[in-house]
This record gives sequence, C-alpha cells and structure tokens, in this order.
Amino acid sequence: MMQWLFDKEIAHRGLYNNTVCENSKSAFSNAIAQNVSIELDVQMTHDEELIVFHDENSFRLTNQSFDVSATSYALLKELKLLDTQEGIPLLQEVLNLVQGKVPLLIEIKNNQFDTKIETKLAQMLDEYKGKVAVCSFNYQSIKWFSQHRPNILRGLNFGDRAHYGFKDFLEFLYYFDRSEPNFVSLDYTLLDTFIVTYCRFLKIPLLCWTIDSQEKKEKALKKVQGIIFEQMNGEW
Repeated sequence: MMQWLFDKEIAHRGLYNNTVCENSKSAFSNAIAQNVSIELDVQMTHDEELIVFHDENSFRLTNQSFDVSATSYALLKELKLLDTQEGIPLLQEVLNLVQGKVPLLIEIKNNQFDTKIETKLAQMLDEYKGKVAVCSFNYQSIKWFSQHRPNILRGLNFGDRAHYGFKDFLEFLYYFDRSEPNFVSLDYTLLDTFIVTYCRFLKIPLLCWTIDSQEKKEKALKKVQGIIFEQMNGEW
C-alpha cells in the first residue's frame, strides 16, 4: 500500500542550492526533472491560505520579518525568496505544478492544533490525483488524519533535539500511541536509539532525515526503508 513512499529518495524541501531556494517552485521543478520525490512544508496564513514555507517567521528566506500565521497572503506573496524573483508559493500552485509526476510528502507545520489546516489540506488532497502522504511533529494532526482521512498515508515526525534520553523515548511512545501513524520519520541523530528497534519490532516503516552525505545514506539504509536528503558534497 505504501511502498511507493520508499521507492524513490525524497528531496528535502525540493532540490535547492545556492541559486535555487528551498520550498520554491524551481526547487520542485528540479526534483521532478531528476525523478525524485518531494518533501515540502505547509502552514496557514492569517487569512487561512495554505502556503509552502518552513519557518514561522519570514526573515531567514526573505530578509523581511513577518510571522506567517499573523500575516495575510496578500502581503507575503509580495516577498521574494533570497536573491531570486520567486515568491512564496501557495500549496495549490505546487500541486498544480507536480500533478502526480513524483510522490509528495507534505509536512504540516503547526504549533497550535485547531483543525483548520488539517481540514483545508484534506479537502485539497481529496482533489489531487498523485501519490501523497502527510507528516507532522504534532501528533494531533496525524491523529486527525487517521480519523478523518484514513486513506491518506500519515507519518509521525520525531527528533530535532540536542540530547536523547529515556524521557525522549517515553515522549515518542506517547505521541506514537495517540497518533496512529502508518510510518515514522526520524531524525538521523536517533538512528542508534531504541526508537528504531521499537519501530522495527512493530514493523512500522521508517524514513530518516536529513541525509547530506554518502556515509549517512549508507548507515541510514541499513536501518530504515527510505531517506529524505539534501545536497551531498555540493551535489544532488
């Protein structure tokens, strides 16, 4: 049912480099041209538009500071990504670009859970014809999809922490039990932890992020089914 999620390597925020911005339509076009899957980030603006953007604040990629959730898309769409002429894309624009040419992994970015982003995303994916899965660090979002769109593959993201201990494993178990994921997307730094052993025992497929070297790739693929990668030694 979900083998397609692991058949291709997944490009983290598209295929980007020093001249092509992450989560841009150019980065996604590059991924399509190279026939790799695409991971992208989705969040909601103040006027409830779904945009493809990672950070909570726009400054890192636009040199202008706006909190995405408190800003209208009418304002955000005027910003330019890095030194390009590209703007922040709407999710619908990206879906129209990809059109099922390669699989999509959509990460839901939301610290506050109120079902708005999940509901709108699900409605958009109802109309999308390509292979797509969703994932999130927010277990409530994944639980929502398990209840309202069980046909859409869903994954629990876990990691992004400086240290790992037993309390982190208990936290993972708490999120895992309540989210009912089809797969787990795990930080590379957690590959040697009991989380991997636990998921493999339960036969829960694993993705690993973010792989940026051949050495990391080789280590990861000994333990997981698929990888989410960025540039390796300056190359894709």
